[in-house]
Amino acid sequence: MTINSQVGLPKTVATPRVQAPHGSPSVHLDALRGFAAFSVLLNHWRDAFFVDYPKLGIHNPLVAAAYLITGLGHQWVIVFFVLSGYLVGGSVTRSVSRGNWSWRAYLLARLTRLYIVLLPALLLGGAADWIGMHTPGAETVYSGQSGMHALSADVHRNLTLPILAANCLFLQTIALPGMGSQHVATFGSNGPLWSLSNEFWYYMAFPLLALLRSEEHTSELQS
Repeated sequence: MTINSQVGLPKTVATPRVQAPHGSPSVHLDALRGFAAFSVLLNHWRDAFFVDYPKLGIHNPLVAAAYLITGLGHQWVIVFFVLSGYLVGGSVTRSVSRGNWSWRAYLLARLTRLYIVLLPALLLGGAADWIGMHTPGAETVYSGQSGMHALSADVHRNLTLPILAANCLFLQTIALPGMGSQHVATFGSNGPLWSLSNEFWYYMAFPLLALLRSEEHTSELQS
């Protein structure tokens, strides 16, 4: 820099090197998961406050595009599950391969992440349902007769303490012994709670499979 200024040459401006942020794959995938979650929220919002597209009085390409974009909630849930499985599954396989796997640390991380969503959803959702059911004029809505996708079941039957306890244990949508073909309902009107049950049991199943595969591989090497 000093030599260049003495001979009349233009000073060289150092260009900062653009470096990927620490853990960049996780950062970008987390951003995609956030977008997927927002898209699912839009789908639920549309189901709760708007009628189906065939029931609209006016049809045009713009409205059709809006309904299409906000109607991909199920697809985005699958995307979210795949990304979560990739990130969580990757951390599990790395821990198992390094030999520092810990059920205690894993369960603490996973249950904290799930319960920080589940418990407020159960408490706040249950309180909102109770207030709604006791609001004059809302009988049809909470009896599943409003025609709304978001409230298609009788909330009175699902807002009970046994169902609340089962949801706290991630048993919603699961057929327990003695229930026959019936499944544990989601608590109150919160149908999307089914996703947390699926996520929890994946979190339990994948480490078991990874540990079993690791033991089989170790046995093959020793034989």
